[in-house]
Amino acid sequence: MDKPRISVVVSTCNRAEALPMLFDALERQTANGRIAWELVIVDNRSTDDTSRVIEGLAGRAGFPVKALFEPRQGKSHGLNTGIAAARGELIAFTDDDGIPAPDWLERLLAHFETHTDAGCVGGRVELYDAADAPITIRPSREPRVVDASTFAAFDIPVIGCNMAIKAALLEEIGPYDACIGPGARAGTAEDIDMLYRLVATGHRIHYDPAILVLHNHGRRSAEQIARVRTSYLVGRGAFYCKHALMADRTVIRWAYWELRVLATKALRNGVVTRTARAALDDMRLIATGSIRYLRFRERPAPGMARTASTHGATNA
Repeated sequence: MDKPRISVVVSTCNRAEALPMLFDALERQTANGRIAWELVIVDNRSTDDTSRVIEGLAGRAGFPVKALFEPRQGKSHGLNTGIAAARGELIAFTDDDGIPAPDWLERLLAHFETHTDAGCVGGRVELYDAADAPITIRPSREPRVVDASTFAAFDIPVIGCNMAIKAALLEEIGPYDACIGPGARAGTAEDIDMLYRLVATGHRIHYDPAILVLHNHGRRSAEQIARVRTSYLVGRGAFYCKHALMADRTVIRWAYWELRVLATKALRNGVVTRTARAALDDMRLIATGSIRYLRFRERPAPGMARTASTHGATNA
């Protein structure tokens, strides 16, 4: 096949039941037959039927599929393995529970072609099922361009289930931090860290609401929502710690102001009130992330090799 313009990278773990919907959405892409693209899907040490399901879906797919296995637990490990094996000029990301709109790939490519200043392009994320909690979505219909002067760790412009980054730029800024992300020990902040490194090196992030992915995350209970929120707060603490260790004044300032706001809220409301306890708990989670990052951080090699071992099915 021709060298793909786009490589779609997905890291999956124990979501075998969701993968047919993802493949069906990719099968319906209007880009099929018009744009050279590939799917690179990484089984991140699943214990369910993920491997068998991927093999079956890849064998029937009407587009090239590269199926890989990554034994190191953690979404960031899976993404890095997928990126290393990808051959596209653009690396597009969605999740195993993402359902891209039929024009997803065409709109991503068109945006990059008409906005040459964009290093990363992302789009709208809506709920697939209205019964799910309105979390891990990005419903804004306002276009946005973000650079280092307007980026904020607590309000990132795009999210990982609907974004694409130039492959050359990923080689420049390096891989995802394997210490932060779902499945890692220091919470969820792989998107924050990657996007911050992107703008910190002078690149821009574009948010285009016409680029749509539906998120079929299935979280509805208060316990599930709290678990997601906890992971994000712990991850943000890890992100703060990582960049504070590098004496990054911008990130240190963000951490200072977030902790100051939380401390003020706790003191003004009295330490025994619900509001104060919630603020103190948030501070504890941020501190937990910092401690975990110090304990479990890895030191990645500079740059990113674009090779990877393939395990399982390949349909290319």
